[in-house]
Amino acid sequence: MGSNTNHQLLREQIRRVWIQYRAPVQDHIISIFKCKYFDQVDIEDDSLEQPEWKNRTRISNFFTPPKIDGDNGEAIEVIFPDEDFQQKLGDESRDTPLDCFRRSLYQCTRHDSAHGDSCSLEDFDHVFSRLTTIRFSSPASAEEEEVVLDHALGLILRLPPIPSELPDPPRLLGATLPWEDLKVVSTHSLHVICIALAVAIAWDCSLDLDRNTEEQHEFRKFLDSLAELLDTVIQEAKAAAQAKNECDIRRWFVLESYLWSTWQRCTTLHYWRILQIHLVLGFDFHDMMELSLRPLSISNPVPEQQDLLKSDYMCPLAYDILRRGRCANLMDLRDFHARFCDLFGGRDARCKNGKPCNANSLDCLRIRGAKIVDQSQHDVNCPNPEHCDRNRMVWDEDSYRDISGARAVSIAASDSSTPNIRLKYCQASSKTAAISHVWSHGQGGRPETGINACLHRRYCEIAKQHDCDSYWIDTACIPAEHKLRQEAIMTINDVFRHSGIVIVCDQDIMNIDVSSIVNETKSLSRESIRLRESILATLLVCDWNVRAWTLLEAHRGRRQIYLLCRAGQSNALISLKETLEIVSFHGSISIAVLLLTQYHLLPCPDAETWLVRNTDFQRPLPEAEMKLRIHRSSFLYRHGARTLSEKVEEGFVTTTEAALMLGHRFASRTGDDLVIWSLLVGEGNPLSDVPTLWESEAVYTGFLICSLPRLALPGLSWAPSQPMLQLKENTKFHGFPAYDSTLSRIGYVVWKDKKSSFLAEWGVSVIKDCDGSVGTVECDNYASSHFDSNSSYFAAADGYLKCYRKGILLQALREVELNDDQELSVGEGSHFNKHKAIASLYRGPSKGPLFAVCGTNEELDGPWSWLGIIEWRSDEKRPRFYAKEIVLV
Repeated sequence: MGSNTNHQLLREQIRRVWIQYRAPVQDHIISIFKCKYFDQVDIEDDSLEQPEWKNRTRISNFFTPPKIDGDNGEAIEVIFPDEDFQQKLGDESRDTPLDCFRRSLYQCTRHDSAHGDSCSLEDFDHVFSRLTTIRFSSPASAEEEEVVLDHALGLILRLPPIPSELPDPPRLLGATLPWEDLKVVSTHSLHVICIALAVAIAWDCSLDLDRNTEEQHEFRKFLDSLAELLDTVIQEAKAAAQAKNECDIRRWFVLESYLWSTWQRCTTLHYWRILQIHLVLGFDFHDMMELSLRPLSISNPVPEQQDLLKSDYMCPLAYDILRRGRCANLMDLRDFHARFCDLFGGRDARCKNGKPCNANSLDCLRIRGAKIVDQSQHDVNCPNPEHCDRNRMVWDEDSYRDISGARAVSIAASDSSTPNIRLKYCQASSKTAAISHVWSHGQGGRPETGINACLHRRYCEIAKQHDCDSYWIDTACIPAEHKLRQEAIMTINDVFRHSGIVIVCDQDIMNIDVSSIVNETKSLSRESIRLRESILATLLVCDWNVRAWTLLEAHRGRRQIYLLCRAGQSNALISLKETLEIVSFHGSISIAVLLLTQYHLLPCPDAETWLVRNTDFQRPLPEAEMKLRIHRSSFLYRHGARTLSEKVEEGFVTTTEAALMLGHRFASRTGDDLVIWSLLVGEGNPLSDVPTLWESEAVYTGFLICSLPRLALPGLSWAPSQPMLQLKENTKFHGFPAYDSTLSRIGYVVWKDKKSSFLAEWGVSVIKDCDGSVGTVECDNYASSHFDSNSSYFAAADGYLKCYRKGILLQALREVELNDDQELSVGEGSHFNKHKAIASLYRGPSKGPLFAVCGTNEELDGPWSWLGIIEWRSDEKRPRFYAKEIVLV
């Protein structure tokens, strides 16, 4: 059967689903996709079969330390998402609603035990549909119906045709079908079609829509529920494998494959919808709650499978930075690897003289250690490189000093055709072309030593083509003299924020021949779309994208970023935004959504758009958007909406977000990371000390659960002193970098009598409660007398708490979202749910949850000093935690 016929069949299937879920016109519905909690799903459980091997006995992983009462005397116990809640309730005989729902799905495989993949996909869809409430608007015309069907079909067809294979598939005695031949894998499930339809029907995401109609998309809630369900199915499959019951192994594998395939496709569509909105309205870092999906137990093994596709030419350290990005470990990277290999697949590595570097150590010559020759690069059209080397254009120092503020090279006053001409300067403005490059690629240097005349001519020509009268490049505009260098660094924000165009220069990007794009007519060819996919794949892991300075420059100038490529033997610029839009709407969705992990490359919103989206409470709002606003209301309250909107437009971020952006990148000079950190946060003195960054900060508590070094200052023992962990040559990573934590609860810096402290609600577990004084045998030997020397308890109490009478572990808590019947209240003191406390787990690679260790020599009500982080192994018994407001000093 031909592909066109298959596409037509899929289109008709989408039409039938739309008809099935259409709402009457008078209901004023655009698109509703709501997810229930498992205890809200109606499941007839009496007839559900139990797997023969299933062990009904549960063994609790928890034991109880002393409780800390809440402020109202009520102890609220913390729930860990990776554990069965019923274990904590002590009711080992009762199945959870999730158990019942899972068994109802398992029952759909009863006819599958002897026939591989012959179970009914429709049965899976029928049972699984009980988890959601879906309603779609009716088309206003036949023409509108065809447009929506085109959008939905296009989205599905631009997904990878076959989802990534499950890691470690079962080995059965009988013949098994190849992964791509499994019906539950090769066929799109009902919810994949429904999400595609929901996005297609609500395609227009501009601000001037009629909001009297209803649009509710709970995609993240659905995906988190699906992930929770999938993890339990994976555990059941492992138990069946241990019992060696081949029939149950096969049945669980089919169910696992159905859920996994649905989750992958729906996640990619969810991310694409987020990307679409940000491309239209601009990317706002406050909007990242929807990116924060629940991690899967296979979140690491699946990407590790895809790592085998990596080209030798791709720098392992740069690739590791991509993998550590927000939500990248949940994304399908197969198209990314394929498009990168289209350009560089046959090349040898260039990290270490033809060999790949070690991503866990700083031995990559792309990052540091390589011999750098300033101005060793020449333009592709340079007629005489040797002449250029001997006759560089150096600065006119008097011209430079005559200008105050941000300087740029004046094109009119710096005509390279004039003999012995020097670089003349003017005030940087909106008619300045700003060049962002990698020093090690040969364009480095200082104004005192000059710039190659061919490079000067290149940037003059490019600037004039884009209606600019000057250009800025650090080589020509940041002198070596200390005072002038400081002055120039303080103007970087202004230069890139107000520049007319930002030009990205990277060795790999510059070597890409874009003739097929430059010479293209109005219609897009598959060849040019594929090339644009390769350009985006290259950009994500190129040397330019792993540097801290270039991140700052891109983030400030992201309105108009252009990539310098070549077209034959000529320079060619292509718009990053246009490239991303074309790939997003015509190319591989799985490549396009990777840009969500690198949002400094996405366009920013204007201040007025941001204000309408975030503070206009006069118009009806989708429920999910209202919840998002309530969660971020603390930031609005702290900073002021108008001020914050202007900062968002200009590219400024909070201290914690700036640290997350820089956490996996590198600055060449010692101390530059702190300067860049300050520049990302604001326009004050970028060389000021770090404590000022935290003076009035609202902080997601989950951000603090990391191994960043802390300030050794009163009131700031909790505050990181730098944004990134330092890699050392030939050693592995030591510690846990900071990760996205936008779903964790928010804490505040509080000032009293000119002294600061950090106030937040945490999950708290007491690990040391000694009445004796520090230095006594009772206090010093507390760990030895209370804990097994092999336990994490012992390590925490003995290693960190020698000088403290009291000790606790802290676990960040998740903001529990409002249910439909809960009151919506906005304000600094409001909480989503005072009767639930759910752990917000560390999202980075670890062998179990991470806890902070804090100590005090006062009583259990604190205040507490932050001492460090410990990793609590998943296979070790975990203590109970209780929600409590804690003061850190």
